[in-house]
Amino acid sequence: MLTKLINLYPKTKLIVVGFSMGANIVTKYLGENSRLNEKILFGLSVCQGYDGVK
Repeated sequence: MLTKLINLYPKTKLIVVGFSMGANIVTKYLGENSRLNEKILFGLSVCQGYDGVK
């Protein structure tokens, strides 16, 4: 979906926000797609179900 938005609006910087499971998806997506870094202003992960110890 982000790739489609980037193609539709190539000059626009994006802010990516996810809540709960969406936060996990945002974190994973941004970590795996570093080629999009120049198009994304920042990502926000809220209430992510994450255990830093594991």
